[in-house]
Amino acid sequence: MTLVFRAATVALAVAGTLLCASIQPSAQDADSDAQAQPVSKDYNVRPLVQRELWNAPRTGAIGDVLAPDRLFFSDEGHADDEWSLRDSGEEARCWDNSNELGETILGLIEDANDGADAELHCEVGMLGVRAEDAVQKQFSWYLDALNEVARARVSMVVYRLKDDTELTTTTIGASEIPGWTKGARYVANFRGGLAEPFVVQQTQHRSYVADYDLSLATEAAVESPNVRDLNTGEEFVLGAVSLSDGRLWVQGWHASMRLNQMRTLHTSAGDVELPDVSYSFAPVSAVIENGGAAVIDAGQAGRFLVKADCDRIIGNHAMKLENGTTLKLLNCVGGMRGQSLGGFWLMRATASTLAEDSMFPQVMLEDVVDGPYRDAALFYEEELDSEWVRARCFGPYLSVMVNSGEDLSEEEMAERNSFVKRIDSIPTAPETVGVRISAFEISDDAALPAGVLNGRPSTADVSELKALAGGKATFDRVSSNMLRQQVDNLQVKLATHVRGYDSQSATGVTALDPQIGTLVLGEQIRWQARADEDGRMHIEVRSGITVGSTDFDKVEFGNNGLTIERSRSALTQARLADDLLVGDRMASLTPAVGADGKLVVIVVERLK
Repeated sequence: MTLVFRAATVALAVAGTLLCASIQPSAQDADSDAQAQPVSKDYNVRPLVQRELWNAPRTGAIGDVLAPDRLFFSDEGHADDEWSLRDSGEEARCWDNSNELGETILGLIEDANDGADAELHCEVGMLGVRAEDAVQKQFSWYLDALNEVARARVSMVVYRLKDDTELTTTTIGASEIPGWTKGARYVANFRGGLAEPFVVQQTQHRSYVADYDLSLATEAAVESPNVRDLNTGEEFVLGAVSLSDGRLWVQGWHASMRLNQMRTLHTSAGDVELPDVSYSFAPVSAVIENGGAAVIDAGQAGRFLVKADCDRIIGNHAMKLENGTTLKLLNCVGGMRGQSLGGFWLMRATASTLAEDSMFPQVMLEDVVDGPYRDAALFYEEELDSEWVRARCFGPYLSVMVNSGEDLSEEEMAERNSFVKRIDSIPTAPETVGVRISAFEISDDAALPAGVLNGRPSTADVSELKALAGGKATFDRVSSNMLRQQVDNLQVKLATHVRGYDSQSATGVTALDPQIGTLVLGEQIRWQARADEDGRMHIEVRSGITVGSTDFDKVEFGNNGLTIERSRSALTQARLADDLLVGDRMASLTPAVGADGKLVVIVVERLK
């Protein structure tokens, strides 16, 4: 259903003429002199329609480059009940032209008033309405609510915290920000519309000979160099929506990729260049007070504070008509769930074949015109179908008409009131869940604290673990997300190498085709949460940790002086789950990667 509204066809662009269809007045009866006289009003609807965007080409949006699904797998869209920054845009610009917008509003007014007399006159960006005052008031009410969304402006500032900043929370109140940012550095600032993807990048581009394409013919073999692009650097992609209670839901990520070295190796087809890069990904999804901040913990890549302000509250609207019908426009974006990025599990035995013959293509964002507000309204439109109320998606809002119920029995009225109460309880926001996840590598003959052995370590136990691990953690990050949202934190190294050769033959000729792979080393932590009883959250964590040298073993191949690079790495994985209150911890022990006689201890603490 969503795609229907996203597709702006050329036919509609041409069809939106200066004069649009009108609704003719009904026949006048004997009391016509007593009726209110119609008045004419013009409404500026330019922020709400797309026509002017078709008259001149839109500037393409800046695209994110370093999100994990851009690097490791293809993202094929999102579900209607998810908020994806990539599918966000100008939240109130949901109509192709003034005619479509005017007819939509008039249809709602007719439904609520059992008919309405009105004439519409449409121009590019303008909507003229001739109707009696009661109808004009309803037109104005609908348009004011839409313009509230269109005119809302979000400001965001990103700070890089000091390296020694101890993170103890995932969200920070507005009054606390000065204390946290003392000594911090400005990184970037943004200003734009609700849910608009704010992208800032600092990237370096480098072309390299990644492989060779082999072509065979009779008694001939031709090797053509395959030149790839490597984009390294740092990026932030962030956005915010205003919830009906005034709080902001901030979502996005920080990603960083650094080139450690570019090795060169001679193959049967010629020299190939083999990049070795470090990659970090840290998503954020949190509900904060307006003017507050969310934390992004990117580990070795830095720790950041994202401060967000919106200049207005996108609240719910209600209007009671003289006939007893109540009109509601609901901001139900808080009922969405955040889309999960990084869904590809890298830490697996076959991860060395991950990139195969290609590495890190740059993919750009599409230019879109709708997003989470409209998706939320569409989602709830289907959820709230009932004989007691009429619910329809109206741009970024869910439009609900509640009848007076005067003709209902007592039992029917109770059922109707129960349904209306359900509508009014549409979530203002999912709950923010914050955790700290740490991994320690220790000797298996160490005297482990009792709290670690029974899976519930104390603060003192964690300090003792850190001391046993030589004063540092293998992995240590603070992270936040929403209920039902899956989050991946990545801290990995990707090393490209020559894995082997394929022999190909044709009449009178045999040739070798070099095969290139990528070895993944480091840490990937995936977690999600769901609500339980008595304030507890059921938190599930999956960890994958590898250790291995990127100095590959060389194996001679044939008599031509060629070599194959043999990779070695060890992998340990763990899954742990428990019901945690704020301040609770859970722990898991697994055999360590690397040298024998080691253990990896995973500790998960719920912060929020």
